[in-house]
Amino acid sequence: FPNDKKSSKEPHQHHEILAEGMVRFASRKYKAQLELQPMYQPNNGPSLIVRAGNTNNNDDTNTSHAKHGWHAMARMALSGHPKRVLEWVQASYQIRKLPFASVESLTLTPSHDFTSALTSCIVSAETKSGKTCAILDLNSDDPTLSVVHALDDRNVIAPEISLQSAKITYHWDMKLEGGGSIRTRVDPASTIHVTWTDAQSKGTGTWVTDIKLPLTAQMGPLAADIRVRRQFQF
Repeated sequence: FPNDKKSSKEPHQHHEILAEGMVRFASRKYKAQLELQPMYQPNNGPSLIVRAGNTNNNDDTNTSHAKHGWHAMARMALSGHPKRVLEWVQASYQIRKLPFASVESLTLTPSHDFTSALTSCIVSAETKSGKTCAILDLNSDDPTLSVVHALDDRNVIAPEISLQSAKITYHWDMKLEGGGSIRTRVDPASTIHVTWTDAQSKGTGTWVTDIKLPLTAQMGPLAADIRVRRQFQF
């Protein structure tokens, strides 16, 4: 679970996809696989995502039992300027069997976005219990250090400190028994942001309530910003 907060993620923005496909090649001999994913987006045109990494079979090649695990990913634009074919690249290398009794794995995830000229490297360490993960996000915009900890099966807390401004924010995610969730983000210097998502009803969508309460002086009789929306998935 801890990797959900800042795990390896594609650094590009998500857009509406009109068409896509997938071709996968795997080798048991080299314990690796290659994926080619061509797609077409109305806003960006045709592009190709290339992924490579360890295989994840139910045998001795399973990366959960291996000493090392790796993957690499890149996106290439198939239209536009010929000198700007490569949009972004990302790699990840995970080390297990560490000489520390309480640490299960150490993961390095460097990435670079050529369109925005942003470079980052995420270093994360997870405990053997799987309940705690320390994440160092060394990006060129705002590097941060956070600790994600699962109090139980329903509650996760994650304090985060900015290494540039020393600002601390607190995150608390809670799963409700009925299937919904409450996500709370507290910035002691500015606002409290709470997102309440109801359990999704089949075919009727999900109610989402956003509440923003400023912690500084505001003009007007009602300082809180409350918004309710309905989400549908097709």
